[in-house]
Amino acid sequence: MKISKMAMGLVGLAACVGLAIAAEMGKSDKKMTPEQEAMMQKCMEAGKPGAGHKVLEGMVGSWSHTVKMWMEPNGQPDISKGTSEIRWILGGRFLEHKVTGMAMNQPFEGLGIIGFDNVTQEYQGIWTDSMSTAMMMGTGTYDAATKTINDKGTFSCPMVGKKCAYRSTTRLVDKDHFTFEFFCAGPEGKEMRMMEIQYVRSKGKSQ
Repeated sequence: MKISKMAMGLVGLAACVGLAIAAEMGKSDKKMTPEQEAMMQKCMEAGKPGAGHKVLEGMVGSWSHTVKMWMEPNGQPDISKGTSEIRWILGGRFLEHKVTGMAMNQPFEGLGIIGFDNVTQEYQGIWTDSMSTAMMMGTGTYDAATKTINDKGTFSCPMVGKKCAYRSTTRLVDKDHFTFEFFCAGPEGKEMRMMEIQYVRSKGKSQ
């Protein structure tokens, strides 16, 4: 029977957690071997926020945002506004992004989780909102020269009834501004920009 990569990952995680708990609570009946100590140390180091997380610090805070959405490449965008609250959770390991506002002339709520995986050295994110029953998931890398996180992933598209690929960019303009752009296949199958969000830090709430 083949074991999936996810299952193997969960087994590895369980081993790390078990070793860490045993060390912290002193319940191990015998001294750990050098191999076990090395494994525990590696797990503990991988679980600490690091340089990859520091990149996300500029997104923390209270924001107002303007959303532009296009249904066709040369069409007029639907424009809406809202607010975002972005904060660290789980000891600075992940960002929680909560959104309220309007979309397509109706109330809108969204929730995203963004993090950096120290093991794979990639950014990871999930997104869900009040206009879908699916979670959008993606992974990406950071370009320090342009201060941009480039992300790729999939989302469930009700138009075609299946998962579709997307790419997005999050550019950290300065301490009071960042932008998000979302691209996927348009009506003719060619990539087009579907969404642009401009974030402006709320006055009096600079980092």
